[in-house]
Amino acid sequence: NWQKLRKVNYFLNHYKEVITVESDSLYEVELKKLNKYVAEAKFFKAWDYYIKLVALGEVPWLETELYTDSEELHTAKRTPREELVKNIIECLDFAIENLNENDNSCGYINKDMARFLKAKFCLFEGTFRKYHNPERAETAPEYFLKLSRDAAKQIMDRGVYELYKHPTAKDSYWQLFVQKKSPEAEGNKETILARVYDGSKLGHDNPRYWGMNNHTRYSMGATVAMTEKYLCADGRPVY
Repeated sequence: NWQKLRKVNYFLNHYKEVITVESDSLYEVELKKLNKYVAEAKFFKAWDYYIKLVALGEVPWLETELYTDSEELHTAKRTPREELVKNIIECLDFAIENLNENDNSCGYINKDMARFLKAKFCLFEGTFRKYHNPERAETAPEYFLKLSRDAAKQIMDRGVYELYKHPTAKDSYWQLFVQKKSPEAEGNKETILARVYDGSKLGHDNPRYWGMNNHTRYSMGATVAMTEKYLCADGRPVY
């Protein structure tokens, strides 16, 4: 699916057109005000390419929106993995720098959401390079693992998250995934990035909490891959 990416690229290529001031100094001021929206767009661009990289490997990195007669539809080549990963991280770094710092886990994209996505992506890329032909990688796996560690540490150091504990029920873990309201309304301080299914705006209330680990469409149940990510009762992985 390239439609979402096209919308993001269209925004990134046209958002400056809303600025109407003629003074250079005022133009820069107005441009800076738009950076938080650019940061949101780049967050979603990074996320979209992350999914494509996991599913397909190297894909073309596009900077412009394509049309039915765009030459790239026929001639665009795969962008080398090094460049593709570098671009994804640059988008995430821009997002981290320019997004707002807030604790709303289901509102506008914030810095912690971008840090979370960077930590997750870099952990994927680092471990991928470690176990898939590491001698061919131009950048060592440790580089990405350190980026993942640092992004996670920044979230931890803020001290605003904690494991969810239901005030009355014994099965807090189950309660975490059947909440009908927003994390804030439920007193849930564990969630960093959420999408609330409120039954009206989004049409249903199925919490597809495994969606980040299962890049397939319309998944209505946990996959084998998802369940095998959990540790066994003795603390060891299933394999």
